[in-house]
Amino acid sequence: MKIKTKYFIILLCLIVLFCFYRYYKVNENVPSKFSIEYSSAEEIVKCDKIQFKIISYKTQDVIVEENEGIEGQKSMINVTVEAEIKNTSNNIESAAMFIESSLGIGYYKYQTSKWDFDKSKIKNLNPEETINLKAIYSVKKDIYERSNKKAILYIPTKLYEKELLEKYKLGIRYGKAIKL
Repeated sequence: MKIKTKYFIILLCLIVLFCFYRYYKVNENVPSKFSIEYSSAEEIVKCDKIQFKIISYKTQDVIVEENEGIEGQKSMINVTVEAEIKNTSNNIESAAMFIESSLGIGYYKYQTSKWDFDKSKIKNLNPEETINLKAIYSVKKDIYERSNKKAILYIPTKLYEKELLEKYKLGIRYGKAIKL
């Protein structure tokens, strides 16, 4: 009877050790810290091959009519963000990933398809060339006002992959954003 108990305890210890080992291996490359680098709207934000700066940020009230019998009118705000993008590398680069930027207000994130820019230039920016972009995000008015009119523009990670990889190797999940 004592031999069975001894084997059972040894087997139980091996199972527990195996579980700890698996837990360690599964979580080995998972970042343990999260960090977002916030910049102000006036600062120049540097990425791998491009840099950009927010030129202007403004809001405009818009009233959108939905099914008039059900909800009536729903108030929206158009948040317009204008940015200047500059190619800082010595090669022709694409800044097209910038249009995937999302606008965060409180816990809500907004994407837009309303962009105003030169489509031929954004994919082929020559060295030291700049281009201006204008994005219009439609945001619910009550959400914008509840957040004390604070908006954050989140920059796509594909624009700063080198920096992202360096931070990832240190165990940090990294991001860049601009407080508007």
